[in-house]
Amino acid sequence: MALKTDSYIKYKLLTATLILGLLPTMASAQDLQPIDTSVISTSLAKSKTVKKAEKKWEFLMALERSSNLVKDDSPLDNTATDLTLIPKWTFNKNWGFSVRSIIEKEEGGARNTTFADTSISLGRQGYKFNGTYSLSHSVAGYMPTNQQNHEDTSFQGAAALGTKFLAHYSWLDAFYALSLRRNVHEFMVAADGSENIQYLLSHAIGLELPITSKWKLSSDAVYRQGWTYHNYQRQTFLFAFDINYEAIKNLTFNLGTSNEGSALKANGQNSNMRFFDDNSSVLRAGVTYVL
Repeated sequence: MALKTDSYIKYKLLTATLILGLLPTMASAQDLQPIDTSVISTSLAKSKTVKKAEKKWEFLMALERSSNLVKDDSPLDNTATDLTLIPKWTFNKNWGFSVRSIIEKEEGGARNTTFADTSISLGRQGYKFNGTYSLSHSVAGYMPTNQQNHEDTSFQGAAALGTKFLAHYSWLDAFYALSLRRNVHEFMVAADGSENIQYLLSHAIGLELPITSKWKLSSDAVYRQGWTYHNYQRQTFLFAFDINYEAIKNLTFNLGTSNEGSALKANGQNSNMRFFDDNSSVLRAGVTYVL
């Protein structure tokens, strides 16, 4: 039988205390778009294109369909539709709070519907160097709401700290984000025999280039370094590129492509990172609306 992790035992003992401590925070804290680089996905580009309203709360809804354009009956078909829901609360100019939930419906294969692990983030506006550069910081927690992931990996929850450096020019917006995530699993090894990731360090770079008042180009790159409970390393990557069109205020359409996977090939030495790959790249089309 697989050994239970020390962190899992501590997790069980502290669960009640953590929940009671989080409840008041969830009711009063609010969000300034805190960093969540460990869960940056192909929906990142479209979420950045919507201008934030000057109000205490907002509700972002994003619907996106992605496909690698292979035959429907192919085992390589990964066509899916994602619904992202992000309620946000702004407490003041420095503090904010958000909850992120993603529902994915597979259009091929088993056609399963999954609910991604829910993230809860508390963000704080950091130091502003001038009108061009600024910092923001965040702390996030993850709940094991993905039942399949819980069964496959015994995932119990996670916590993450992040820092984001932003640069705003009249012709370009850019950011670099760094986050460290600590996962908690009941067992060190997943059901398929692979080792679970204990620590995850993520680096993300994003660019947004306005073309007109309605059209924008956005590009994102993410590099993740993971360490298992036995200190083996894993590396993954993500590249995404989108064309965004703001039809009306708070309603944005996006069309793009993305590629993600292991950063190294099977030999563990040669790089596997590519902007586009015939087998793993997907085309995406989506719409985002903010209430």
